[in-house]
Order: sequence, then structure tokens, then C-alpha cells
Amino acid sequence: MEKTKFTILGESLSGKTCYLLGMYNKMNEGINGYTIVAQDDDLDAELFEKFEKLDDESRGSGRFPVATDGVQKYLFNLNYAHKPIMPFEWIDYPGGLLREKNNADPEQYKEISSNIQDSSTLFICVDGALLVSDDIERKIRNVKRKCSMTINRYFGKYFEAGGKLPPVGIIITKFDLCVQYTNPDEIRKILEQAFSPFFVTDDTLIAVIPVSLGTYIKDDDYHGEVDPLNIHLPIFMGIWFALLEQINVYKYQIASNESSINDLKWLKDDEEDSFFLWRDDDKIRRLAGQISDKKDEIQRMKQLIKNAEENSEMFEKELNSINMLFIDGKWQ
Repeated sequence: MEKTKFTILGESLSGKTCYLLGMYNKMNEGINGYTIVAQDDDLDAELFEKFEKLDDESRGSGRFPVATDGVQKYLFNLNYAHKPIMPFEWIDYPGGLLREKNNADPEQYKEISSNIQDSSTLFICVDGALLVSDDIERKIRNVKRKCSMTINRYFGKYFEAGGKLPPVGIIITKFDLCVQYTNPDEIRKILEQAFSPFFVTDDTLIAVIPVSLGTYIKDDDYHGEVDPLNIHLPIFMGIWFALLEQINVYKYQIASNESSINDLKWLKDDEEDSFFLWRDDDKIRRLAGQISDKKDEIQRMKQLIKNAEENSEMFEKELNSINMLFIDGKWQ
């Protein structure tokens, strides 16, 4: 199975790493039989240790992970009943790498575009602290200057080069900080203004998902309790779209095998109809075996489709709680 990719963009300190730690811990515990585990034991230990620190209220501001400026790549398995059903890669790019002129490694800059193109879902982190104000114009300016300006400039070049946009999840982190200062209607207006190029096409799908690690976790003394809000929804969104991609791939493979069976049957019938002195019985048996193998492969693909559809139904139920969706040029 080809590895699924999810790409996440956001400025340093926007909460991408904390989101990952919270999501990984939540999915390590399991939801409806589904878990996410690191493919590497060392990574699992590292993420668990960092989450333990995050969960330790006595550490104050030291409970939070140090911001990183480099690319972070993580390999995970989505499991059901502790059995792997989807490997995926989580790729975290800090905002600085989107600034081509400041990038010392042009190949790495090109890699960003390639990974976005190959991703089942693109995630963009917006720091909820930017929405802490009673003035909507100020909030729009905050998001533009400290988040969307860099991302919009990058995607201008990305689209010029022929890049395509996968489904987008805008994750509003630290939502506990701004929840009393905003509401869904205002968030829609702010994002439409700040990320306007994303909202002017009819073929864009954008889900806006507020998340939080816990109420007042970043108050003055940093003693807030870890109590995640919506922390699983972004990864569920990504997995749901990845499952739909898998189903389409399986259907294509079924159609390809059915076409091959028709060709093989034609060759087999032609050989069987030939004069018995010239008939190649070994060829007939070989073709019959190939037809049988193709039929078995079709049955295997149909079972995989059934499994993927059953899994996608579960994730879709969870995603029904997302109330800010922009599809086909309008909010739903």
C-alpha cells in the first residue's frame, strides 16, 4: 500500500507540535477501536515523554516543547483492533521554510510543493492567540501579518507552477484563549479575508477546526489541566480523505483487472478454437491460471473496498461535528 501523507504548515509557536502531542496521546488511548502508533519505538518513546511533560502542571512554562525551525517528519500507523490498516507520514513545515529567498536549501523548498501535491489533506495552523481581541479588524490584521501573508505568498508561486490544492483543514490552535472573543460567523469572515485566494474558487474544500489542549492551559501560571477539545478531528479528516483515495485506487485496479481478464479470455478462447494439432494446451492452462489470479485479485480488492468503506463511515460520523465547512464556493 502506498504511504499516505499529511502536510501541516504554520509559523513557529503556532501550536503545531503541541497539537501533534495531544493528538498522538488521544489516539494512542484509542477511539472506537482505532489507534495511531509510531512506526518507530524511539519516536513513540519521544512523543510519550514530551506529552508527559506537557501534562505535568508543576513545570509551568517548561511543560511546553521547544519550538523547532526545521522540517519534522513522523511515520505512523493507523490501527484498528491493534492491527495496521493505514501507514501515513505527518510532515510539519515551519513558516520560515515557505520563504524561498531566505531558504538555504532550494531542493527542500521544492520538496514542500511535492509533498503538498501528494498529500491527502493539507493542514494550516492558525494560532488562536491571534484572535484574542474585541476588534475584528485587528484580528484580521493579526492573522494576515503573522500567518497568512507567508502562506498566501507561497501558494501564489505554487499555483503558478501548476500545483493542485488537496482538501484543506484550517486548525485554530489554543482555541481556549480566544473562544470568548469570537464565534463561528466571525471566524469565517476573518479566514475569508486573511486567506482570500483559498476562498474564491469553486473546487476548494476547507474545513475549519478549532482545537485546544485544555482550558487555561496557557494562563499566567501555566497550570491549566490538559483536557483536549476536538483534538482528534483534523487527523480523522485526513484519514477520511485518504480512505476515499484508497477506494478510488482499488476501483481503478478492479477495472484494470477486468479489462485484462477480457483480453486473456480472448487469447484463451482463440487458442482453444484452434485446430487440435496446433493447439497449445500449456498456453491454455497458463492463460486460465492468469485469469484465475486476476479474479482472485478482484475479490481481494472488493474486500479492501468494503473494509475501507466501513472505516470511512466511522470517521465520517465523527466529522459531522465540524460546523465550519467551505465547499464548492460557499459555506455549508
